[in-house]
Amino acid sequence: MFIHDDKLLIWIVPLFFTCCALIILLPRFSSKTIDIPTIESIKGTTGVSKDFQKILDDDGAFTFSETGFTIKMEKDLQSIRWDEIKTMLGYKRDLFAVDCICLDVFTENGHGFSISEEMPGWYRFLQQSKLAFPAISKTWEFEIAFPAFETKLTVIYDKYNRTLPELEKEYYKEPARNWFTRMKTRIVDWFDDSF
Repeated sequence: MFIHDDKLLIWIVPLFFTCCALIILLPRFSSKTIDIPTIESIKGTTGVSKDFQKILDDDGAFTFSETGFTIKMEKDLQSIRWDEIKTMLGYKRDLFAVDCICLDVFTENGHGFSISEEMPGWYRFLQQSKLAFPAISKTWEFEIAFPAFETKLTVIYDKYNRTLPELEKEYYKEPARNWFTRMKTRIVDWFDDSF
């Protein structure tokens, strides 16, 4: 009888401490209680290094104004007003060891461009676009980041509140769930238009 009680005790003690740990730690890791930092919340804080502060403040290829921005594209400048932006789609590219968050921006006049978090001016563009379009989630880039290595094509902004399948059909010619397929589609379209 004494041996039986020891076996029971061996199971009860770890189970008790595991339950206590879950009760204490689970609310701290709940997605509703995690305070995800935004660009605005870390900008200018003392914990940000001077090098990273330069990256946050870098306009890159952009020049911003109250009504829009100018972007340097290869050899020419393109001016775009915020009210001309029709759609913004965010996604991740799988770079094998890491992911790269990207944003495709489409305008009313049929122009568009893609930027990624590796480009100078990325953080400033995100900051300015969130000011211009208050409906944009302040943390969309963090929401896209998980799960890792999944494209996770997401509507960041659409002037006409269309669904993702509608936007994929319009901008990518076919539902393309991964970056490679979308780029292949764009290259084929470019060749069709050029020749």
